[in-house]
This record gives sequence, structure tokens and C-alpha cells, in this order.
Amino acid sequence: MVKINRTYSIDQNLVEKLKDEGNASELINNLLEGYFNRANSKDLQHLKKELDILETQIDGQRRERDRKADIIREIENKAAVDSEVLEKEKEENEKQKAIDKNIFDLIKNKELVFENFRKFKNSPNFEKAKEDLYNKDITLEEYKEIEKEFLDAYFKKLEDERDIEE
Repeated sequence: MVKINRTYSIDQNLVEKLKDEGNASELINNLLEGYFNRANSKDLQHLKKELDILETQIDGQRRERDRKADIIREIENKAAVDSEVLEKEKEENEKQKAIDKNIFDLIKNKELVFENFRKFKNSPNFEKAKEDLYNKDITLEEYKEIEKEFLDAYFKKLEDERDIEE
């Protein structure tokens, strides 16, 4: 067994206070109480500092969590908007395919002339006319009339250009 000798120093004001004590057991009790109260006080201060550090870290973690949650919400909202836009574009593309199929079916069935279609498709009125024909806002005859008006103007323009060159 090892015997350890330790020396403790006592504050002068504590020594003065202890002189008033009547016996050794009271002196020992007061010394121990004073020592442990001081030690507990230091431990308490140390624990309070650790608690403050932990609370600061917790606040930082909460702020970081909130920031990341906001980023996630922004990404989810953007994804929802993008998916709506993609869905609308997909619907528009499908409608456009159906409109084009309608025109090509009419050409295939010889109800429209391909050469006239090829020239008329560059017309500013073409998109509206083919959509109106698909939606049955105009009849095939009205479509042909719009096409004929464009072609008449187109051929007149070509003749005028030839006359100017000659």
C-alpha cells in the first residue's frame, strides 16, 4: 500500500473563522464543508459553461437544419412547378401531333393537295387554320379557301418578281 501525504492550504479568513470552533470534529467538518463547497462551486461553473456551449451548438444545429429544410422545400416546389410545365408541354406536343396527323390524313385521303400544303405551311395563317380545322371551328372548305387565298397571293408575288427581273 502506498501512503500519500498531501498538504492543503487554507484561506486566512477561513482560519480566523475556524479559531472560533470548539473541538477538532467541528474543525474537520468545517474544513471539509468549505473544501467541497468550493470544489462543487467550481464544478458547477464548469458545468454551466459546458451547458452554454452545448446550447450554442444546439442552436447552430437547429439553424443548419432549418436552412437545409428551406433548401429542400425550394427544390421540391421548383420540381413541382417544373413537372407542371413539362406536363403542359407534353399535352401541347400531343395536341400538335394530333393536329399534324389530321392534316396528313387529309392529304393521304386526297382531300388536300400536298404541294399546296407545302407552300401554305409557311403562311402566318397556317397554324391557326390547321388548329381551327382540327377543333372543327372551321370546315374543310373554309380551310381550303384560306389556303387558296394564300396561294393566290403567293403566285401573284412570284409573277411580280419575274416581271421585275425581265
